[in-house]
Amino acid sequence: MRCADRLKRYCNQAVTLERAAGPDEWGASGYEPAVEIKARKEANRKMIRDAEGNTVVSNTTVYSTVEVRPNDKIDGSEVISAGEWIERDGTICGWEAYL
Repeated sequence: MRCADRLKRYCNQAVTLERAAGPDEWGASGYEPAVEIKARKEANRKMIRDAEGNTVVSNTTVYSTVEVRPNDKIDGSEVISAGEWIERDGTICGWEAYL
């Protein structure tokens, strides 16, 4: 069974994803309307680095087959860091995000 298939079975929770929208003509950033996606949320504490390189504490890890990027929001919490899960053949299997 491929990694992507296992991840789809593992992602059995519904969460809301709000994608970060770029600055508008006044320089304000916002979010696109929320959509529901399947994911897996796990409560755990982990030291990670944010986009600026600062060490911060993440309290939640989210696994998803839908792309998640830093600054997006999941269930109202901002994504601090996110990355792709890559299979051995180079294909993207899913995403791991830290809140």
